[in-house]
Amino acid sequence: MLKDMLGAFPLPYFLMMGNHDDRDVFLRIFYNYHQDPMGFIQFKYQCSAGTFIFLDTSKEGADEHEGQLCDARLEWLKEQLIAAEDEPVFIFMHHPPFEIGVSYVDEISLIDSEKFALVLKYAKNLRHVFFGHVHRMTSVNWKGIPFTSPPSLNHQIPMIPESVDGEFCDEPPAYSVVNVTTDQLVVHFNTFLQRNPLHQTLL
Repeated sequence: MLKDMLGAFPLPYFLMMGNHDDRDVFLRIFYNYHQDPMGFIQFKYQCSAGTFIFLDTSKEGADEHEGQLCDARLEWLKEQLIAAEDEPVFIFMHHPPFEIGVSYVDEISLIDSEKFALVLKYAKNLRHVFFGHVHRMTSVNWKGIPFTSPPSLNHQIPMIPESVDGEFCDEPPAYSVVNVTTDQLVVHFNTFLQRNPLHQTLL
């Protein structure tokens, strides 16, 4: 169904692996999709704005929800960062390499994050990193690098777990639009299901 819907989508799209995805199932549907030499769903896209790198942080194994960038994937990333030289670099990944203060997702973030941090030092012009997984709108500065996550299009995870009955909440879904220019990056969060006019009552 997703493949049929994307067939009519007017913009270029790039799909990534998350913690609920199965790489083999994905490749049976989206066969011949972007892969690195090891078969991971990670790739780069270059345009006038710079180099966009999409990482596969899915950990191999049944019911694994924490993220992983094995040595092979990290080596591939290192090669892309070196090849980009002074070009602006933007990275997209599912799992964050840090905690955000919400235990539910902090327990299943990217493992071995310090190895990832060492590889990022090969980037000469890393502008921004975007991530998902946490089902929350966050802005993080990790080791001097700006990170942003949009909220989920499904359910959200409350900042205070005890504030709701259960693990998830119905805070509004949103998608992000990122405007990139030479000297600026703007991230918009569009809560598209909440588009009602504001009515004011005069007393």
